[in-house]
Amino acid sequence: LAFFEQAFSDPERKGTQPLDDYEVILRYNYARGLQQACLVLYYGTCVDARRRLEEILAEMDGSAALRIYSSNRIQPKQVQTALDDLGARALRDRYRVAMEHSTAGRYVAAKAVLEGLKQDLAKDRAAFVATGLDRARLDADLSYFNERLGQEK
Repeated sequence: LAFFEQAFSDPERKGTQPLDDYEVILRYNYARGLQQACLVLYYGTCVDARRRLEEILAEMDGSAALRIYSSNRIQPKQVQTALDDLGARALRDRYRVAMEHSTAGRYVAAKAVLEGLKQDLAKDRAAFVATGLDRARLDADLSYFNERLGQEK
């Protein structure tokens, strides 16, 4: 990642670089390095990884750019999968926060997080597939929190 970062932020690369094999490999691998640092090492690179992957995906809308990326075995589906993995991480993090609230006895806070997740599930089911979370799991957790809140009254 450090080598990609150095190459990516080289002062001689200022301005818009023409899209060539070197540039697409550098952009993609730098974005994937940031994404993997986020997912595997839990570094704070998630936002930057998402931004760079979205830039690549937008760039692939042009047929000339798509040809160059494709010639280097980089397909839009790969980039979208990397973005989906970042989204799944964010969802798992939110679920983890809810469980931490629950462990600490903060059931109102836990319930609020889960209700937000349940609303997001209704909007984008595909994002939840990678997390292993589903409506049944969220409903069971919400039921538990409602029960706990009922006992506290």
